This record gives sequence, structure tokens and C-alpha cells, in this order.
Amino acid sequence: MTTPGRAGSGGEGGPDRAGARTRRHRRTLGCAAVLALVLAGCGGTAQGDAGAHATTTPTLVPASGGTVTVGVDQVPTTLNDHTVAGDDAAGRMVASAIWAQVFRVGPNGTPQLDTNVVDSAEVVDLDPQTVVYQVDPRATWSDGVPIDIDDFVYAWQSQRGGGLDTTGAPDSVASTLGYRDIDSVTGSNGGKTVTVVFRTPFGDWPSLFDDLLPAHIAEQVGWNDGFDAFGPAVEVSAGPWEVAAWQPGVSIELARNPHWWGSRAALDEVELRALQGPALAAALADGQVQVAYPAGFDPSLLAAVSSSSTLQSASNLGATVLQLEFNTKHDPLSSAPVRQGIAHDIDRAAVVTAVGEPENHLVWEDNDHLFANVQSGYDDDAAGYQSADPATATRLLDGAGLAQDGSGT
Repeated sequence: MTTPGRAGSGGEGGPDRAGARTRRHRRTLGCAAVLALVLAGCGGTAQGDAGAHATTTPTLVPASGGTVTVGVDQVPTTLNDHTVAGDDAAGRMVASAIWAQVFRVGPNGTPQLDTNVVDSAEVVDLDPQTVVYQVDPRATWSDGVPIDIDDFVYAWQSQRGGGLDTTGAPDSVASTLGYRDIDSVTGSNGGKTVTVVFRTPFGDWPSLFDDLLPAHIAEQVGWNDGFDAFGPAVEVSAGPWEVAAWQPGVSIELARNPHWWGSRAALDEVELRALQGPALAAALADGQVQVAYPAGFDPSLLAAVSSSSTLQSASNLGATVLQLEFNTKHDPLSSAPVRQGIAHDIDRAAVVTAVGEPENHLVWEDNDHLFANVQSGYDDDAAGYQSADPATATRLLDGAGLAQDGSGT
């Protein structure tokens, strides 16, 4: 449960190409680091961070069975995390637990096929790029309807852009990335074999078809707000968890899905409760929550829990990277010297020092254009942009016809 990161690399090829990985759990972002905490409430004497004195190691959460309450910054207001309103950390967290997944993010940050849902997913042709998914015969929504081609087609048609909801309103879509490049989605083998043909090659195809919604439900209740309320019309699941109770924006309880065909979830129930700042620290201290999962920095919270005798805290690097992106289709950012000049003008090390290192001294600049350090594809390929170079930045920007105004901008 870690979410942190590093400053993204700049330079030609970095800020431009990095946009290829902006969707969902493989989202990369540049220029500053973000660090979250993992905190656990416990009784008795607590073990501190690595290197600190320790006496007894508390049980942070039950190893099997039982209920754990997690304090988070926010609780979803919709179960459709593909909409603009639902595309946040809390929405994605819940969606990954209850909806069908094709790929999940592995421990090293790389996509791993969820073989509970899809037996295989392979690129079978490059001209045009064609991906074939073989849905597991066991894969079934909790109401007994099979997971099949209908769910893939609905996901594509709703997220490719230009779709209309059941009310006639435009579909609210957090991102059309990848889906807009698909030419067709067809089924065979009773709907369990899904063939996706791309109009334009899309290298990050494993990021697609995550958090699949039940098409047979969504087509009735609607895409935009059909999953904003909990009730018989939408209480289906295709993951190890199902929604047991939900107060949108306040709390949500997840219980084991009795219809799940994969490995059984270790806990009986997980409750997410919206708590922030002092309220979160207080809830940890008095045992109302056992785990805190804040989305970003809060130095006061870190200070409160690290000084407590009843709490154990740890901060670790994760796969989130803050990234600067350029729209290269419009002037002046269509000019490579302009992009290079901006990249040379950013002091990434200073940003990391000011934003990231107060929370974790291991945070540093990301010198790969696409990958975070925890991912297997990471390579130090940001030569020439390791540090700010104002002189080079000014020369490039001046040469591209951009001049400073009276305030130095």
C-alpha cells in the first residue's frame, strides 16, 4: 500500500513521449516527487522505522479473517472509475477489488495478466496491431451472467470518445487514450474469445480494459451516473470483493464475494473511511482505523504518527512519478527547441529536495522518460538534463522566437 515517487526526466523524447503512459495504475507523471505513507495502528509498544530501536513487533492487521478499517483521503462517490468524477485514487482502489481485471500491476510495477479472468492476452499481428484475449470459462459476474465480448465492446464504445449515455448526454470519460486507436472489437468462441484490432498501433495495450463494468447492467442504468448509488440494480461483482455497504464520500465496506472463483480474500471485510489530517491521526491513535492510506504529503500527519508510542509508521518509494507533458500538436510546443528549452530550465533536483526529501530521503529525480525506478524497463537515459541549465534554456527559447517579458517570464 505504497504510493510515492520521483521527479520525471525532462528533455526531448521525455516530456513528449511520456504521455503514452498517463492512464490509470500505470500512470506516470515528471518534475516533482510525491510520497505517501503507510501507517498502521496497533496496541502496546510499537516498532519504529528501519534503524530505530524496537522492542515488540505488533500485529498490524489480522493475518486471516477479521475486519480492517482503512483511513483514506476520500471515499468514492461513484463505482465507475472511468468517468471524470470517479477517476481518483479511492475510486480506482475500490474498482480494482470489485470489477473484472485483464491486467493487474505486479510488485515490480509491471502489468501481470489476471488469469482468474483472462487465460491469455497476446499480440498476434502487428499490421494491423491485433490483440486476442481468451476469457476464462469460469469468469462470471456475481449475478450469473458470463463475462464476455459484450463487456469489452461496451468498455471500448464508452471510452473511445463521442459516445452517448442512456440519457442522450455525452459519456463522461476520464481518458480516451488507447481506446480511440481501436478499429474493432469482435467476439468468437461463444463470446469468450475477444479480438481487438487497432487502427493506430498502441504500445501500452495492457493498460486497456481494466476495471471492466458489467455491460448488461450499465446499458440499463447508464454510464455517467448509473453506478453512483448502491442497490440491487448495480450490486454485482467480478472480483474477490463485493460492496456490502456504501455511503458515497463517507465510507464503503467491502466483503468477500461468495461467487468469486479465484483465491479467497484473506480478510472477511475491509472498510474504507474518509479521514484527513488531524482526524486521521486521531483515528489511528485511538484504534478507530488500523491502516492509513493518504494520497499525498502531509508533514503534520507524519510528525504525529512518528512521535506516537502506539503507532508504527513507514514510508517507501512507489511507482508514482510526477511528469511534465507537452501538447506537441500546437505552437509553440510543436517546436523541439522550445520543449528542450523548458526542460533545461527546470531544476528537478531542487523540486525533489523541497517536496520529496523532507518525507523520504530516498526520493530522487527520475532519469527515465517512461518508467519509474521500480519498473523493470527503467534506464538512466536522460543524458544532458541531469541539472538545470538556464543559459542553454535561454539560448534555445530565444532561438525559437520566445523572449522574456518584463517580469522575467
